[in-house]
Parts: sequence; C-alpha cells; structure tokens
Amino acid sequence: MLTESDAATEFDCLLNWLGPRPEEAGRRYESLRQKLSEFFERQGCAPAAEWADKTFDIVGRKLAAGETIRAEAPATYCLGVARMLRMEYWRNPERKFDPLASAAEFKANDPQEALAKEWRHACLAACLNNLPAADADL
Repeated sequence: MLTESDAATEFDCLLNWLGPRPEEAGRRYESLRQKLSEFFERQGCAPAAEWADKTFDIVGRKLAAGETIRAEAPATYCLGVARMLRMEYWRNPERKFDPLASAAEFKANDPQEALAKEWRHACLAACLNNLPAADADL
C-alpha cells in the first residue's frame, strides 16, 4: 500500500529527474503532462488526464526505487510508459475504441467543440473515402 509519504517522495524524485531547479522541473512537468494527456486522448483512453498521471506515478515509483533513467530523454521514456498503459487500457474487453467520442468527452467544455467535432467527422469521412472498401468497413 502506497503511503502519502511514499507518494510525495516519488513525486519529488520525478521533479528532480525533470530538472535541477524547481521552476524548470515544474514547467517540464506541466508540458509533459499536457503531451501525455493529448496522447491518451488520441488513443481513446478516457479520462486522458488520469492516464497521464498514472504514467507519472509509474515513472516516479521507478525513480524512487533507484532505477536509473536517462534524464536527457524524459519525454521519450514517459511516452514508452504511456504506450504500455494504453495497451493495459485496451486489454479490458468491455472497452470499445471510439476516438471521436473520447475526443469530444475530453474537450466537452471547449466552446468551439461543435465546429471541431464537425471538422473531425469530415476529416474521418475523407480518409475513409480514400481506403479500399474492405479497409473502410473495418
């Protein structure tokens, strides 16, 4: 069972790994969290922000355990962890991939969502029209 103290230590390890100064580490953390959330959104993993946080939890746990991870490539390493979490997410047989629905859910509070949703549907339709019929049906 993870205690609050353990979680704080893991988070501190993560921030230290992201940058030597707290301000720099904080900026990198926020930027990377946004990128991970966008990755999970594109993959249909909702809620995307929670999956980004799970990615950081895993990385922080590894760092706190003493695992050496190249500091020059945090985004690359975190994306690798995120890919593994995506596979875990889709292993659940009750989940059905619907990227348009998950993207709409992720941006539900965006005032331009209706226009964005219309654009995504038009883009998807155009892409499907370029595929052979068998692939488009899939």
